Amino acid sequence: MGNDLKTLETLTSKPGQLPREAIKDSWEILSKNVIETAKLFGFRRDEEDGSDLKQAVYFLSLDVLGSQGLMTDMYALKTALEEVEKKPDADVSAKDAEVFVRSCMTVLRRLLQSLEGDR
Repeated sequence: MGNDLKTLETLTSKPGQLPREAIKDSWEILSKNVIETAKLFGFRRDEEDGSDLKQAVYFLSLDVLGSQGLMTDMYALKTALEEVEKKPDADVSAKDAEVFVRSCMTVLRRLLQSLEGDR
């Protein structure tokens, strides 16, 4: 997870050149880490109930963190990602990409803190 935080930090310099790619890359990194973190806390996927990511977010929010903060953050980021996907390349600003990447970093740091607190 620490390496992924460094990768996200690197992506904060990328938005000016490739904002759409920076957003997509940071979402993929965050999604992977949410699922991996949930597995560390004992998450087991229910085949009937949505995507791995959705189930992992729900599990972490309710069973591990005892707060809906992660769920709210992930929902907001997913909504922002969907809005970006609707826009033409020229309409995705570097500033929006930077905010998105930094938001992913914030969520990832909170996940890391939850792991460190578990030790």
